[in-house]
Amino acid sequence: MVRLACSCASLLACAALGLAGCTTDYQDFGTQPGSSSASAASSVSSASATTGTGGTGAVGGGATGGHGGAGTGGEGGVAPPCQGNTDQLQDDFDDGLPAAAWSPYTQGQGVNWAEAAGQLLIGAINSGGSYYDYAGYRAGPFDITGCAVLIHAVTLPADQVQAYIGFLTYDASDGVAVAADESTVYLCVTTGSVPDCTAEAHAPEGDGWWRIREAAGTMSLEMSPEGKTWTVRRTLTTPAFATAGYVDIGAGSSDPIDFAYAAGLDDYNRPPP
Repeated sequence: MVRLACSCASLLACAALGLAGCTTDYQDFGTQPGSSSASAASSVSSASATTGTGGTGAVGGGATGGHGGAGTGGEGGVAPPCQGNTDQLQDDFDDGLPAAAWSPYTQGQGVNWAEAAGQLLIGAINSGGSYYDYAGYRAGPFDITGCAVLIHAVTLPADQVQAYIGFLTYDASDGVAVAADESTVYLCVTTGSVPDCTAEAHAPEGDGWWRIREAAGTMSLEMSPEGKTWTVRRTLTTPAFATAGYVDIGAGSSDPIDFAYAAGLDDYNRPPP
């Protein structure tokens, strides 16, 4: 477990990285497997490793005849593979067990993860007032160039506790993340273990889908109300770790928390319903 010095607002550094509008056509979902990536194709567990049917994905990741997207099947169909990749990790969290490609983790007292009701649920009965209370899943390494990873934040915890999706280096010294609680969203970039996060007020129902996307030398942090129409919230020059980074999803806090909380995540790299 790697812990980075950070402010209370910078969950990216302490939690999302604590475990060592897009309107143009291109692949919306999936990552290319890195040189030592576990193959998602060998781990089913509601995480479908699928082969799309060519073409170019469009915003929303649907399919021809729907809201754009490659392949067949209509709106909400399975997204195409990224740059020919057939080892996509996708998860609807429907079967109650983590896919083999995921590495579940917990840190702190009374906090844990569970797959229930078709979601990845992160919650704490009582964190005991300790620091660095969080739990979630991690997978990689993956190549995100020309691709994207996304998550649907169904339920956000109260202030001081954030749900998140991050893409980071193995040692967590560099990475990016989208993190949010009920009232604030944090868009974070960490370089050399130094976090830089912007904080913006938000309404969860207006931006519950989060995406980290790379295209043409630019990495973007994006949000959407329904997973189809995306708004770019922050950009940076594509970092070197984009070709071999780790995806981290979960929830928690870098502050001492002495109350119960809950977060629900769904549809990792899955097209919207």
